[in-house]
Amino acid sequence: MESRNILLLGMLFSAVSGAQNLNCDLAGYKPIDGLKAEMHSGSLEFTWQGERGQTLRAVFTVRDGQPAVHELAIEKNGKWAVLAHDLTPEYQVTTGRRRISAQQEVPLRQLGLFTPENIERQKWFAFWDAPLNVPGHPGSNAAVDLPRKPEEIRRDWAAFRITGCQVKTDGARLEATSPGVTLGMRAICAIPSIAARI
Repeated sequence: MESRNILLLGMLFSAVSGAQNLNCDLAGYKPIDGLKAEMHSGSLEFTWQGERGQTLRAVFTVRDGQPAVHELAIEKNGKWAVLAHDLTPEYQVTTGRRRISAQQEVPLRQLGLFTPENIERQKWFAFWDAPLNVPGHPGSNAAVDLPRKPEEIRRDWAAFRITGCQVKTDGARLEATSPGVTLGMRAICAIPSIAARI
């Protein structure tokens, strides 16, 4: 059987309080053999064929604006065997301040390009930078502007206020995305993906 991908971006869904009915836009969804998306009792259900011919199912919902995997199941002998239920995704990001290396500083100074704008641009190309290493170590590959400070490091958990979702077919995979996720200082449309190859 041809292998297919299901990509569930953004774990989805809509907010208010308690268990909520999803309002998913299926306009971009096109049915594919062995890959199906549909709404059931206010939840989004994906079913697909596994590599050994089993039928697999994932049911997604929302509780208080928080996405949840209501159920993961496999069909055996005409009956569904639940592998997991009521799972809540958690996402955390740790960030630190990037710095250019002393090795990058030398040519910038020689070319007269050691400006705040160039430093800001070039710090993303610093191979030896270790933003979480406090206070940092001097040496030939050391970052400029050491020591680092503990307050430069920030750890944030994702916050969810899901307001709906959109399902679409993308080649041989399904994709579900949703607005209403913030992680750190930024609002993001889709949280890290979960992928299953089938």
